[in-house]
Amino acid sequence: MQEIKAFIYEKNKIEYVKIDLRDSLNVELIKREVTIREKNIRASINSSLYQTFENMNASPLLAGMLSEVFAWQIDFYTIVKGDSFNVLYEEKYVENEHVGFGNILGAEFIHKNNKFLAVLFKHNNKEEYFDEEGKSLQKEFLKAPLRYTRISSGYSYKRRHPILRVFRPHRGIDFAAPIGTPIQAVGDGIVIKRGRDGAAGKMVKIRHNSVYTSGYLHLSKYGRGIRVGSKVKQGDVIGYVGSTGRSTGPHLDFRFWKNGSLVNYLTQKFPSSKSVSEKKLVEFYSVRDRVLEKLNKGKSL
Repeated sequence: MQEIKAFIYEKNKIEYVKIDLRDSLNVELIKREVTIREKNIRASINSSLYQTFENMNASPLLAGMLSEVFAWQIDFYTIVKGDSFNVLYEEKYVENEHVGFGNILGAEFIHKNNKFLAVLFKHNNKEEYFDEEGKSLQKEFLKAPLRYTRISSGYSYKRRHPILRVFRPHRGIDFAAPIGTPIQAVGDGIVIKRGRDGAAGKMVKIRHNSVYTSGYLHLSKYGRGIRVGSKVKQGDVIGYVGSTGRSTGPHLDFRFWKNGSLVNYLTQKFPSSKSVSEKKLVEFYSVRDRVLEKLNKGKSL
């Protein structure tokens, strides 16, 4: 009978684990050498951004990355025929096999005859996107939607429901607060839902951009002027803490979506939304000019 001396577990195309069973157990994580190649893609849009990438046999993942870069500047729900983009990005290769994407280094997007530029630049030890003048493309979110005393229940994939007495996911954050406590919009956006919704009770849902959406559940009442289609600013009162719907007591159940999927708001890493500092501007302009030169040399597809 043959004895197994070692075996390899492939984690992904870049990493694998070597497990040596000889003498004593030895586990080693090995990373293959990754080569980065810069690529350029540009095109006009005939229908949607994703469909345009599909028509070019390009990865829809890249379309998603591009929409995140310009999430605060462009409402991708309002893309029109004739809009266009030009993207400089990185592709990863292991032994000439494509294994994924790196960063979008720079991009131009023309939307309704308005031109937007994004340049990736490392500032304060973080890589962020800035416009041609060095202003951040991002906007900040509030740390929390209200001034609260405590988090009564966190984001969880398995929590014992206090009413149903069964274990089920709780993909939101419960903020314990007295009835009538004002609730603030965590960021600028448009109200896309306002009304009762079964177990959620009275709720408000805000689309901040094509990437982020927030929800506020179990409200006692709505903020003044809050209705579907209303534009709200960060900090606007959109409702008040209550206990409507399936609730054991007054609290806010706060939900947050990224690209349509619920995520834990407290673990999201949002950019600082600050402009490039004056002492870094010369360096930024140099990076910007190199990116623009490469974008201008790109070929249309």
